[in-house]
Amino acid sequence: MGTGYTRNDTPNNIADGNVINASDLDGEFDAIQAAFNATTGHSHDGTTGEGPQIGTGGIANDAVTLGTKTSGNYVATITAGTGITGSSASEGGTPTIALATAGAGAGTYGSTSNATKIDTITLDAYGRVTAVATGGTGDIDGVTAGTGLTGGGTSGTVTVSHSDTSTLSGNYGQTGNTGGTVTQDILLGVDGFGHVTSITSTNTNLDTRYIQGVTAGTSITGGGTSGTVTINHADTSTLSGAYGSTDDGTKIDTITVDGLGHITAISTGATMDRWILEDGDGTEVTITNDKEVKFVEGGGVDINWTDTSTGSDADPYDLTFTINTGVTAGTGLSGGGTLNATRTINIANTGVSASTYGSATAIPILTVNAQGQITSASTASVQGGAGYFLGENGATGDTTNGKGDIFRVHEDTLNTNVTIASSNNALCAGPLTIATGVTLTVNGNLSIV
Repeated sequence: MGTGYTRNDTPNNIADGNVINASDLDGEFDAIQAAFNATTGHSHDGTTGEGPQIGTGGIANDAVTLGTKTSGNYVATITAGTGITGSSASEGGTPTIALATAGAGAGTYGSTSNATKIDTITLDAYGRVTAVATGGTGDIDGVTAGTGLTGGGTSGTVTVSHSDTSTLSGNYGQTGNTGGTVTQDILLGVDGFGHVTSITSTNTNLDTRYIQGVTAGTSITGGGTSGTVTINHADTSTLSGAYGSTDDGTKIDTITVDGLGHITAISTGATMDRWILEDGDGTEVTITNDKEVKFVEGGGVDINWTDTSTGSDADPYDLTFTINTGVTAGTGLSGGGTLNATRTINIANTGVSASTYGSATAIPILTVNAQGQITSASTASVQGGAGYFLGENGATGDTTNGKGDIFRVHEDTLNTNVTIASSNNALCAGPLTIATGVTLTVNGNLSIV
């Protein structure tokens, strides 16, 4: 039941001559609003507080549109479709609907007489018969027996029979052959209609043409001379069973086969479960099954698998040892390189030409580097005759020709006073003869050779 309107101003404040407060009007307005609420307000269903029901006289014409808010069935217009007659466009009309006249028309088609038949029946898209065509049936006037047949006729029930084509009725050949002479190789003569017109045969000795018996041979049992013959493979050994093992610890050593290909013996044994690896100094280690050996790289040697496919005798696994260290040529040397091939170390050329330096009249002048190599070579001329001294750095004597702390007498007598200073070295090619009254003073070093 909805909410109807109930006056809230029970004290009757809203009246002529009274003070009307806003709360009085607000209460009345709230009551009116509640009464007309679309969901909870009064419903005009005729019950107390809900207002009277609204009759048809209170609704204007065409004021209500048929739809989801109306109930009942209502058809405004009925229009006849294809093949239908009758229609109505008035409210409350009662139309009469009927099938339109069409098609082949009412009637009987065909005949129970053998002379008429129905050839075709045509239907439209609605399954109605639109046309029926009839025609005449055939009419057999008579049946004539042809070649190899007898009988026939022109009325009633006609009988046609196969005529006799030869006098060959009977059985030919025989069954249940068990040996001896029998009738075989039967030849049949057939005419153009497939009729057998002749039969010829020859006698054959089955004993010479067919198997008369089966004899069991080596390693075979059974056989026979009649009926269904059975042969069996004889037992060749007591070897039935499984041999070897999926376990790596067992292997098949030998299999013995006889002349007929039968296995007569199998022997098994243990597989290798360990092996010994020895190094260059004789130390041995035992490698057991499923254990690994690792080649450790070191000393400039790389160890790598370079072929890991197949692993057979024809294509084994390849483990390659590669030397990655080398020899570098130092000062005064050339050559060298990585030791994965043969390398050559050479003494580098110093620029000094290969030759002999020095003579009876020339002395060699050599320059030697820190590696003991001669990096330059030349000569200095010396004079023969009377003894003389070639020197510098304060040495006294004949210094006409030169350089170097060399005192040379050769084979002559020293006739001139010579002093070898303390900072000088002197070399004398002997023998050394000093003339009377001549002084040789050695403050440095003097070598006589």
